[in-house]
Amino acid sequence: METTWTLSAICEHYIRRRIFNADSENLYWTSARRLEQYIKERGLTLQQVDEELLLDWRSLLLQQVSRVTINTYLQHLRALFAHAERYGLLASNPMRSVTRVPVLQKGPKTLDPGAFDTAIEYLRSPDRRMEPAWFWIVVLYTLRLIGMRARQAIELRWEDLDFEKRLIRLRAEGSKTRREWQIPMMEELKDHLEDLRARTRTVTTLRKEMQVLNVTLFHSRYKGEEMTREQLSGALKRLSAHIGVKISSHRIRHTVGTQMGNVSAPNIIAIKNLLGHTDVRTTAIYIAIEVETMRAELCRAYHDAEGK
Repeated sequence: METTWTLSAICEHYIRRRIFNADSENLYWTSARRLEQYIKERGLTLQQVDEELLLDWRSLLLQQVSRVTINTYLQHLRALFAHAERYGLLASNPMRSVTRVPVLQKGPKTLDPGAFDTAIEYLRSPDRRMEPAWFWIVVLYTLRLIGMRARQAIELRWEDLDFEKRLIRLRAEGSKTRREWQIPMMEELKDHLEDLRARTRTVTTLRKEMQVLNVTLFHSRYKGEEMTREQLSGALKRLSAHIGVKISSHRIRHTVGTQMGNVSAPNIIAIKNLLGHTDVRTTAIYIAIEVETMRAELCRAYHDAEGK
C-alpha cells in the first residue's frame, strides 16, 4: 500500500538523515507545522498542495508575521519539499517556484545610547529587583566585551578560558557555523571572570568542564544543573522591563560589531573573526562610512575627472 506522506513525516525523514543542532532542527519543525496547520484547516492533504495554495499562504503570512520570518519558513520548507521529491515521497515540488518576499535592508538593532550603563547602574542600586545582581553584571560584561551569541555564552566552560594568555575559546557546540575559534580576553573581562571563578569555588568544587555562567549555583529561583538560554533571555527581558530599555544578547552583539565598524579605518577582518562570520559580506553591515568621508571621496572623484 502506498504511503501518504505528511509534512511532519517528511520533516522527520529529512532530519533523520542529517545532523543539526537543536535550534536548526526546531526551525524545520516550526516551518513544517505552520504550513501543515494551514493545509489541514482547508481540508486538504499534502498531495493536493500546489503553487497557488502556497502563494495564498505566503500572502496570509504577510499579515501575521515579519518578512524575515516568512523567508525563514520558505527557506526550510524549500529544503523539505526538495528532499521529498528526491526520495520519491512527493510526485512534484510545488515549492520550487515560490520565491522569497522582499525585505527592507535595515541596520542591525543595537543598544540605545547609554543603555548598557543604565543596566549596570540599576544592578548596582539598592532598589534593584534582580538577584544575584553581581552575577548578572558579570553576564552583561561578558556579552559586551566578547560580542558572542547567547548560545555561545551558555556553552562556555572553564576549560575554555586561558587566564594566562588571556584567550577565550568559543566552542563549535555554541557556534551558528559549527566552528571553533579563539578570541582575546580583555583585561576588564578578566577581572570579572576571575571574581566569578572565586565565587564559584565558594559554592562548589570547580571542574574544568563546568559551565562558566551558571546562575543555578547562586540563586534558588533558577532550577536545573546549568543555566539555560531561556533563563538567560528571561533575565535580560526582566532587566529590560525594570530599566525601560531593551537589553538582549542579540542587541549587545550588534552593538559590539557596529562600534568596531564605526571607528576610523575599521578592520573588517578583525570584526569578522571576532564575531565568527564565515562570509565577510555578513560583517559588512557593521561598516558605516561617515557622510563627510563620502563627501570627500565624491569631491575627489569629481575633481580628478574634471581635471581641477
